[in-house]
Amino acid sequence: MKLKLKVGREPTKEQGDLFGIFFEDLNHAADGGLYGELVQNRSFEFDPIDSPKYHAPTAWETVQRGSSTANCHVESHTPLNTKNPHYLVLEVAKAGTGGGVRNLGYTTSISSSART
Repeated sequence: MKLKLKVGREPTKEQGDLFGIFFEDLNHAADGGLYGELVQNRSFEFDPIDSPKYHAPTAWETVQRGSSTANCHVESHTPLNTKNPHYLVLEVAKAGTGGGVRNLGYTTSISSSART
């Protein structure tokens, strides 16, 4: 973006009443509502700059059923798409009854598990 300045011009006359809009997206509704699909932090992009409690895997948790052992974390190197560089890696060391991830959503959780 280039900014051009013209100096030495006469000042413009007073504009009168000016109106504007202030928009604050407190409930993450700017993209069409409280996430119709109920997935919170679906791109793993929550950041402490938005809230001190936020981090990349905010709203995602590991599910370990029975004797399963699983771990999840967010990666950003070698993404499938440059427009969405963050992705969740799920490592299931021992499947047991089921190991996976759950998104806490906004009202009820959504979960997925791996079984062998």
